[in-house]
Amino acid sequence: GAAFDASAAAQGMTREAAVGSRTGGLGAAPRADLRAPFAEEARLSVDLDALRRAEPFWRMTMPWAMGDWATLQATWADYRPAVPTTQDGAVTAGVGFLGGHGLGAGLSRGLRRLFRRA
Repeated sequence: GAAFDASAAAQGMTREAAVGSRTGGLGAAPRADLRAPFAEEARLSVDLDALRRAEPFWRMTMPWAMGDWATLQATWADYRPAVPTTQDGAVTAGVGFLGGHGLGAGLSRGLRRLFRRA
């Protein structure tokens, strides 16, 4: 990110040169602020992998326990509901619910009238 680029520029390096120095290209030990983004990315990758492998019930509690908004946002981006919900699906479900409710109410009224007369 921007902090990495600024740190690389402070050492007179381009982004590519700084990344190359992290992979052994330049041989000089990188400064701590150049190493920090890589360590953070590694930690986030481990957390995200744990979330992806967890059972759905446990997955609900894990992002808050990790206390990391980036992981929480990545988890939310990966979330797929058990029942697909598109706008079309929600409208269809609503129409079906109301139609079923109306049909049930109508049948109930009709049966009550039938048994009251008898």
